Amino acid sequence: MKHRKYLIAVVVVLSIFVVFKKQSTFTFSFKKFLKEGKKELEKAAKTIEQEVEKATKTIKSELEGLLATSVKNKIKADQRAVKENPYKNTVAYVRKGNQLPAGEKAYLKNRKPKVKMALEKFLGRNLNGKYVPKIAFVASGGGYRSMLGTTGFLVGAQNIGLLDTVTYMTSLSGSTWALGAWMAGGLPINEFRNRLVKKVGKKFENITVSELGLVVDMLAVKLAFDQPLSLVDAFGAFIANRLLDDFGNNRQMVYLSQQKKRIEKGEVLFPIYTSVDGRLAVASNPPWVEYTPLEIGSMAYGTYVPTWAYGRKFSGGKSIDFAPEQSLGYHLGTFGAAFAFNWGVAWEEVEGKITIPIVGPIIKDVIGKKIVDSISGKRIDKTWAEVRNFMMNMPGQEVAARKTMKFVDAGMKFSLPYPPV
Repeated sequence: MKHRKYLIAVVVVLSIFVVFKKQSTFTFSFKKFLKEGKKELEKAAKTIEQEVEKATKTIKSELEGLLATSVKNKIKADQRAVKENPYKNTVAYVRKGNQLPAGEKAYLKNRKPKVKMALEKFLGRNLNGKYVPKIAFVASGGGYRSMLGTTGFLVGAQNIGLLDTVTYMTSLSGSTWALGAWMAGGLPINEFRNRLVKKVGKKFENITVSELGLVVDMLAVKLAFDQPLSLVDAFGAFIANRLLDDFGNNRQMVYLSQQKKRIEKGEVLFPIYTSVDGRLAVASNPPWVEYTPLEIGSMAYGTYVPTWAYGRKFSGGKSIDFAPEQSLGYHLGTFGAAFAFNWGVAWEEVEGKITIPIVGPIIKDVIGKKIVDSISGKRIDKTWAEVRNFMMNMPGQEVAARKTMKFVDAGMKFSLPYPPV
């Protein structure tokens, strides 16, 4: 909980439920089904992995081919994302410990009287001398459906006077797209809802030549600073292109740290976005990672880095380059990267729902041992978000030797982001 105590959580449940239909008869050879099923599953997994890896390597190699050292230096000198970076000359340091940062404490101090006033109005009673609770909204995932459902929930909360009583809101996967775009734009929630409805009517994959140019510029900056690329970079760029189009040509230069100005006076709730550690070694119980306008880190690590420095090279708790901040689109891609699922963990979720009498145990035993065990623990290559490890060379850190870290959609763990609160 990172010392965020005594919270009342209002759960926004928008999860996807898998329904298994029972079949009373089988008109096919069960052994043949399992044999062919295994082949098809392995074939599909291999094909997807090969195509993703091929596409990623092609894009990266073509871009890197254009980026000789002199070109990288020119990008650093000319690109707006670099020139206009307010922290371009600021060294960042990793903060140790799970206590709240000073900025969050200041926010809570400013937010409390506003929450008290809103609660008094909502409850119709005076709270002078009474305990003022910290209320948190906890929003689940599910792509566009979750984004729209979360937005509708926030509109409803505003209409009944509940929204201003809230201190925190945690989100994962699709709900982060609603929260992130709303917080970035600074619009009243009702107006944001109206604009969002128009945006989702447009095809996600539609992109103009000029919009593609903005994506290329963003990727070029990352390559100029030797940062790793994955499918999430492209995915996040497409999300930003659609959901952040109100920012025009700046849509790929919208940043999470900019939301600090929106929250510092305590006028709105404090947003917390989430992902989980994507390393295969911790796939069965991955640590949660929280992202706020102030910092990014995890209770499991006990370390936090300024949001604007996430993605830089670090050594021993200190940044050693001055790369600009990762775009908000990249973060939204990270939070919603459900395609980076783990085969073994996915089977664990499905296995418990197979309840067909007699045949059910056979299905679970054969599929589990003959098919899933051979691919358990694997993810399709380059479907995770990969960033420079800000804990590199830090004494006492389990991951100190790693150059990069991998993060995926927190819905891979479970679809309600309780841990941050």
